[in-house]
Order: sequence, then structure tokens, then C-alpha cells
Amino acid sequence: MGNRRQFAVEFEVDADAPPARDVWGCLWLWAGGTCIGNSHEVEIVDFGLSGLQKAGRAIREQPSFLSSMPASEALDLVMWAIYGDDDPGREEMIKDRRSLDPFEVMPGVMGPYGDGWEAILIGDGSSERLVYRHALQSTQEDRWPQGTFSRTVTEAREVFRRFDWRVSG
Repeated sequence: MGNRRQFAVEFEVDADAPPARDVWGCLWLWAGGTCIGNSHEVEIVDFGLSGLQKAGRAIREQPSFLSSMPASEALDLVMWAIYGDDDPGREEMIKDRRSLDPFEVMPGVMGPYGDGWEAILIGDGSSERLVYRHALQSTQEDRWPQGTFSRTVTEAREVFRRFDWRVSG
């Protein structure tokens, strides 16, 4: 769903998986033509989609200081707040480290689909940007109109849920 050159969500179902209540498959994102996530990772697809929906809804609650920060600094700050050790210098910037949790897209909300990736979603009222990097590579960002992330993820989840994925014998 979406536009790979702007923002898109893509998934596929593992046809070899035994019939089950939860559908297993692969899930990944596209931003600015770049594939983001582990497209080979097999997991419960709806788990990843629901996590992405949560991240899309959280964009409205973001502190304004993140939207004015350079991409790599904002990503470093959020990853530190969630996974890092105590740092008095950074702790002065924010009162509550947990307040930055909602901005995380990867690895957290996508589970194994996001392992090895770091990504956050930041809004500024009229646009939103996905800031991301894989392992120790350089930070990248893509920007699009506010609401694009949430609309695209919601559409992908609705399409996913419309199908009867049970495999008949």
C-alpha cells in the first residue's frame, strides 16, 4: 500500500505455514525508494502492522523540540532514551525518557521485522518525517505530508484483514 517513492507498506504471507489463527509472513516499509526493514523475516504479520498503527497514532503527541533537531541527533536521542545508559547531559534535555517512546518505529514496534534497524517518526504539524538507519550506516530521512504514514499503514492493515488467509487442504 502506498507509493514506494514516498512511503509504502508491503507484506507477503508465508503460504507454506500451517493453517493457524495468526498469519505468518514478511513485512517491510518503503521510504523514498529505499526498502526499510528485514523483508526476509517471517513473523505474525498483524503484529507488525498493529505496531506501525500505534506509531502512526503517536505522532500527534510529539514534543516540538524533536522536529527542529537534525535527523541523526533526533534518532540518537530517541534510541538513547529507550535503550541507553544514564547520561546527565541528555537527561537535562528531557524530563522523562519514556516520553520519547512513542516516536520509535524500529526496532521496537515492528519486532523482528525491524531488528538491526533504527527508525523514528516525527511530525511538525504540516509534514512528518521518517528518520532511519540500518546498523552503523548513515542516517537517512524522508518527509511527506502529515498523516501519510498513518493512512498508509491503516490501509495496509485493512487490506490484510479483508483476506481469508486460511489455507484449505
